[in-house]
Amino acid sequence: SDLTINGNMPSTGDECQRSGRYEGHCILKSHKQEFVVAKGQAFPPCKDCKQAVNWTLQEKEPRKK
Repeated sequence: SDLTINGNMPSTGDECQRSGRYEGHCILKSHKQEFVVAKGQAFPPCKDCKQAVNWTLQEKEPRKK
């Protein structure tokens, strides 16, 4: 699935499998954020506290023809 990596929600440090806009929730502090991640890019940590974040795909970028 485009939404998971090995059956798990993508989190900080995982390689993005599908470019798009992701919503993230900091694991420890519950900070909410959005980030555009490109395929092959690593998912970032929380921009506020630098802790790990669980990411959910909100909007896919169209596939290139």
